[in-house]
Amino acid sequence: MMATSPVESLSSGFIINIELFFITLLLALPLGLVITFCSMSKFKPLKWLSRTFVWIIRGTPLMLQLFVVLYAPGLLFSMPMSSRFTAAIIAFVINYAAYFSEIYRGGIESVSRGQYEAGQVAALKEKGYKIYLLSNYSEELLHVHTKGAKFLNVLDGGVVSYQVHALKPDREIYEILLEKYSLKAEECLFFDDRMDNVEGAKKAGIQAIQVTSREMLNETLDKMLTK
Repeated sequence: MMATSPVESLSSGFIINIELFFITLLLALPLGLVITFCSMSKFKPLKWLSRTFVWIIRGTPLMLQLFVVLYAPGLLFSMPMSSRFTAAIIAFVINYAAYFSEIYRGGIESVSRGQYEAGQVAALKEKGYKIYLLSNYSEELLHVHTKGAKFLNVLDGGVVSYQVHALKPDREIYEILLEKYSLKAEECLFFDDRMDNVEGAKKAGIQAIQVTSREMLNETLDKMLTK
């Protein structure tokens, strides 16, 4: 029997801990991101399954999770864990991934809608898209509702009904916008929450989509950005 000195034992243990630490980070960081996307999914069963998983992992001691990973396979499936080190890696990765997922989710959800949409607009501009306003506002309402609005700074132009004495969904106002900025109707995409306005744009030869919520608009813009 060979005896080892305390220094050798400490050094060996230190190296094992360093290995465990880096392997845990290497696996837990991307796994935490996957869990985050699942917990923020619009598919509710997946969303609640992920959040329940995170709730259980965060609500139980790591030591208990180690015991479960080490002994449960042997007790329940007659497949004992081959290595305590492997069991430690599995338990640590699952535990840290659950915590990382909450950090990721908190960071993503802390981004306001306004910031997210501003990022979308900036990305569209980088891709060469131009953005125009076409509104039925009166002069008074326009000033009230857009006072201090930063989105006006990113617009390449626009037409407001009181300026041209025409209203959506009349074909005339769409053609005024096209002519004013030398735009080709077939190269334009128009968004509006009213179907009659969407149909009016289509009659002027413009591609048009009805968007009934900010979420729907964001999804449509995201698809445009991935093309």
